[in-house]
Amino acid sequence: MVPKHPTTDLTEGLNTPTLAHAASQFELPQKLLTKLQEPLLIPYRRKDKWGFADRSRTIVLDCIWDQADRFSEGLALVGRNGKLGFISKTSQLLIPPTFCNAYAFSSGLASVNQHGKWGYIDTTGQVAIPFRYDDALPFDHGVARVKENGKWGCIDQTGRLIIPAVYTKIGTLSDGLVAVRQKRKEGFINETGQVVIPLIYDFVWNFSEGLAPVMKDGKYGYIDLSGQVVIPLQYEAAWIFSEGLAPVGCSGKHGYIDQTGQIRIAHMYDFAWEFSEGLAPVEQDEQEGYIDQTGKVIIPFHYDAVEGFLNGYAFVEKDGKEGFIDRNNVQYWED
Repeated sequence: MVPKHPTTDLTEGLNTPTLAHAASQFELPQKLLTKLQEPLLIPYRRKDKWGFADRSRTIVLDCIWDQADRFSEGLALVGRNGKLGFISKTSQLLIPPTFCNAYAFSSGLASVNQHGKWGYIDTTGQVAIPFRYDDALPFDHGVARVKENGKWGCIDQTGRLIIPAVYTKIGTLSDGLVAVRQKRKEGFINETGQVVIPLIYDFVWNFSEGLAPVMKDGKYGYIDLSGQVVIPLQYEAAWIFSEGLAPVGCSGKHGYIDQTGQIRIAHMYDFAWEFSEGLAPVEQDEQEGYIDQTGKVIIPFHYDAVEGFLNGYAFVEKDGKEGFIDRNNVQYWED
């Protein structure tokens, strides 16, 4: 239904921030005021069918779909009989389920797969960028990653190729740089395709909060935007910084460091992922839950798989079944 675990993989992953509040002393445009007043709808599973509920678990859109994902830009991805389409918050089927695969809308476009090729549609379902790619990921900062003939590049919202499809791996544009892989080595280019940090590493993640995890000779550390190593390559594993902390692996266990390299949460978890909305997914003894930035367990180790929180809700799996929970571990499903 949705990707398992929060991810910063160089060819996957997208988070869309939302407006949390508005100060009353400012005069907001009517369009924005309307958006702020819109109810948040959460995917809700009733047995093996999906619909949408409000925060109180009251069903707003009937559970008639085989699968459903969060709303993005006013539309939600839904599936029936192995095909995907999009509905509105009024339950209107705006784009019928005819696609083999699809991602949520971003920047007014959604990447969809039809007959084995990927392209982009607009919110009316019209083809905006033709079906010509082997793979195509959502737009982020006006740029989307696409795959042609086994290689990755980037296009703008008109479909113009702005970074040639010559890389075996490519990341999202972050802090003005893009992580790429070529000839078995990885480094960073800018949005015009110029090499900024040489391709000398065995593995790199995207930049986040001014730092990027890199790996050479089996050890991970962090570099800054100039390419200088600022946290030594000494870890067994490392992920991006988020909310000031990054998960790292040492002696078979995972914990969290700050941007100076100081340990903030001890290495005690089998796996750990980045923070979002103040909570991070972690695993112990093959069960997953959530901790806060002090290391306190907020949601117990009860699930087989979990994802990061987005807009107050997170996707989880238990005993082969899927659903969403809130920060109080209220479950948005019924069996």
